[in-house]
Amino acid sequence: MKNKLIIISILVFLFFGSFVFLRQLPHIVMSGHMQFLYYQITNLQEYAKKHNCMFFTKHYKSEVETYLAAEVPKTKNEMDEIIKKADRLYEDFLKNPSKKLSLQDYGEKLNDYERVLESLEFIVYADILHITDKYLLIPFGGYPTDWSGALAECFYPYFKKYNVDDSQLVELGNYIEQKQNELNKISKKISDYKLPKYDIKNMRLLYKFPNQGKQNYKTNGI
Repeated sequence: MKNKLIIISILVFLFFGSFVFLRQLPHIVMSGHMQFLYYQITNLQEYAKKHNCMFFTKHYKSEVETYLAAEVPKTKNEMDEIIKKADRLYEDFLKNPSKKLSLQDYGEKLNDYERVLESLEFIVYADILHITDKYLLIPFGGYPTDWSGALAECFYPYFKKYNVDDSQLVELGNYIEQKQNELNKISKKISDYKLPKYDIKNMRLLYKFPNQGKQNYKTNGI
């Protein structure tokens, strides 16, 4: 009898151990380990999109909605801070004594701000997919994309099926579009700025403008 209990215990341990490992496998592969399984995992993820099974659906709905209620306002505030930084950058540009030389630097910085806006939205989507994975028989793990829409394709079917309130997520999408438009207006004001033919006489003063970043303009004692 004792031997039977030991054997049963070992089998149960192996079963659940294998189950846990298989659930972690997509994440392990997409995190950079076991890359030889990459295509097999992406095939499994595509299969999961069509044939997955979800457990504890009421808990899933509650957890996602609680997360969105807390995280979306926070993310919107972070987006506001990016626009404030862009406004300060434009003010810095107007004061810069050598706009022609530093124009590209300002443009690159605004492009960085654009990427930060997108990444803030992406983080929310990635977190939702992570929550979704907790309740799925076949988890998606580290999904191979940097586009929020691809993540949404994974979890939105469960939003619809289990009546998850997505109003906060829709609001976030509208909000990032608004902030991107504001950022584009600032970028256009800089790119359309009428530059003088010569604006390098005060090039030595560039060190006062750390946002434009490049020090190699302060040369030849100018």
